[in-house]
This record gives sequence, C-alpha cells and structure tokens, in this order.
Amino acid sequence: MKFNVKKLIDDCGGVSNLAKTIGVSRTSPYRWMDQDMITSTKLSDIKKHFALDVDIYFEEDKHGDGKSSS
Repeated sequence: MKFNVKKLIDDCGGVSNLAKTIGVSRTSPYRWMDQDMITSTKLSDIKKHFALDVDIYFEEDKHGDGKSSS
C-alpha cells in the first residue's frame, strides 16, 4: 500500500492553505510530495485542523501485493 500525500494536500485546500493552517513553510508539503511520505506528527497536526478520514488516502500500490519494486 502507499499513502497518497498529494491527494491529502489537495483535499486540505492545497499547499498554501495547508501550510498556513498547520504552521509549516510552503516548502514542507512540496517536500512531502517529492519524498512521497509524511511524518505521523504532521499527519496528526493535519487531523487536528481538518475533518478527514485518513484511511481514504491509503491505496494499493501498482503491484497490488504491498511490495515495492526495488
């Protein structure tokens, strides 16, 4: 499975809105998207400010078996 960071950010109103709301720089959400990961601390901060069901952002990976292609 993978976590769709971009969709989460989009659903929070985009990079600028999310960054301003949780008190991080605008570069932070871009870094999360580039690295395709977000820390649990920041995810918790997002949950405090946005009414989101984080389960919907977990998606099957391309292989469908939960394994990476490394």
